[in-house]
Amino acid sequence: MTGITVKDMYGEAKAAGASDTDAALLTIGYTAAEYALLSTGLGELVLPELRAGRYRIEAINKALFQKKNEALKSITN
Repeated sequence: MTGITVKDMYGEAKAAGASDTDAALLTIGYTAAEYALLSTGLGELVLPELRAGRYRIEAINKALFQKKNEALKSITN
């Protein structure tokens, strides 16, 4: 979805008469702003799939560390 909106921004700038350089710089600025927004908690409201990925990573980490801690306890006992 982000790639589509970034491409749209470039196309809109070109359609408005911007040069290639101006359209590219505008698109880079737009991309940076969108990244900053999506990196916040507000980004999870805009794109719920960001939240799902975070929860999946947390679950994997929890499972891995739980197994590691159980293994360490069994070695020390």
